[in-house]
Amino acid sequence: MQARRAIGVLTGLKEELGRGGVLRLITVPGVVPPHRCLGIAQPCAEVAVLRPDGIPAAVGEVGLLGVKGLTVTLGYWNESGRTYRRLLNGYWFSGGLVFRDRADRFYRVDRAVDAMHTAAGTVSSVLTEEILLARLPEPDDCVVVASEQDGRGSPRCCSGLPP
Repeated sequence: MQARRAIGVLTGLKEELGRGGVLRLITVPGVVPPHRCLGIAQPCAEVAVLRPDGIPAAVGEVGLLGVKGLTVTLGYWNESGRTYRRLLNGYWFSGGLVFRDRADRFYRVDRAVDAMHTAAGTVSSVLTEEILLARLPEPDDCVVVASEQDGRGSPRCCSGLPP
């Protein structure tokens, strides 16, 4: 990594910090980084992908982004209940849904509050919107929402068409 970092500095390396500096993505001009990649964990914090019960997720499995370390907040001032709800197995839950690849790079999938849980599984609103915009030439923008039918959330698409 040190050699790559030194080469990157010589070629105009750009560093992007994510999640308060606990993840770092190094990019090189002219090289497209992996789509939705947040980077690798930095030594200042322990970063994990967690299942809802706090157990670490497997490589490639989508889960909750958890962070431990001195750079992580201790909680919300005077709101112990809110702080408690953000802790998962000792990790601070950032609110993000991510997965980790075999090279220990973290990728953003969606925000946990935006994920839609359906009878067929979890649907990511952000990824679904990206797919729709990439494959349909007409919409300038779109939004994917869940509607309740018979007690089950079903994803629906609403798109904004150009005038």
